[in-house]
Amino acid sequence: MSTPGQKLVGYWLPERKKQKLDLDGVAQILRRSNVEFREIDVHQPLVSQGPFDVIVHKLDSMLPTTDEDGEKIETVLKGFEDYCAKYDVELLEALGPGDVLRDRLAMCHLLAEVSSGMKGVFTPPFALLVRPDVNENRQILKEAGVSFPCVLKPLESKSHHMAMVFHPGDLDKFEYPCVAMSFVNHDAILHKVFIVGNEVEVVLRPSIQNLIAGDLPMERFHSSRVSKPDADHPLIGPCAATRRRRADNAKRLDFNIAAAIGKRCRERTGMRLLGVDVVVDSTTGHYGLIDINKFPGSSTAHDLPIESFTGYEGMENLAQHMAKLLLQVLKERDAGAFILGSSEHHCQMD
Repeated sequence: MSTPGQKLVGYWLPERKKQKLDLDGVAQILRRSNVEFREIDVHQPLVSQGPFDVIVHKLDSMLPTTDEDGEKIETVLKGFEDYCAKYDVELLEALGPGDVLRDRLAMCHLLAEVSSGMKGVFTPPFALLVRPDVNENRQILKEAGVSFPCVLKPLESKSHHMAMVFHPGDLDKFEYPCVAMSFVNHDAILHKVFIVGNEVEVVLRPSIQNLIAGDLPMERFHSSRVSKPDADHPLIGPCAATRRRRADNAKRLDFNIAAAIGKRCRERTGMRLLGVDVVVDSTTGHYGLIDINKFPGSSTAHDLPIESFTGYEGMENLAQHMAKLLLQVLKERDAGAFILGSSEHHCQMD
């Protein structure tokens, strides 16, 4: 039971994410400000577990294995939405229609908005492919300016199983509908821009090696797996030690641009827990925005080991940042407004 005057922040996270986040650290910091941090049982009514002031969650990572499971999950999600609306509870992050990152096409359009007007920042050309028709898809990509090689991504934002396509002949071999995006050569370095409220940090990770179009077979991959230091996949090239040295010597993103990207993403999504994947074009040096996720690090692929679920891993003082955000949300909730502030930013190597 909460003590008189005590605020209550509830959370529900999948087991894999709980193992990666310092929840005890968050709880200790919040306790100093008379805020309880309590895990939510999704199988029990929320009204009997509260009253909550804020709920932080990754409910959209719940995967149904049967039709019955799907109905139960929909009931849980609807229950959370209804509870938060009725009792004016701040939900981190949005569910349902309020989720502007609900599918990859929406993500790509949002990234294009974020990069628009930013000097030296761009979003690679992309297009929606709706069926496995080579001739139709070739024409769609041509009109959208998508070049080969290109990455095919499932329209469903929760799926991280993708494919690299090197020539038009393979445009009928993926699962449709999907989004195709031009692959940008970036010297095998991925810059993860992590956003927790007004805090922005950049963590470097290994990535896919530089590629060229040609008569090569389509390569399937999981986005989490190819960005691990010890990854083993045809698309990532050199051995782990070489990739690590390359990352150690990589040029960091400009702090001010990373912070501006973070600020724009917060403003356009209304979300405070985000991760943006940025690559540096090996030819122009411009920054390409290739993906964005809310509350990163809760991949839904259960066939991957826990080590593949990196999320905010590498972000220093994550517990402090998370607690600071929650306290700020509580303060602004009491004041009846949520105001996006300026970014504080750092850069480090994972």
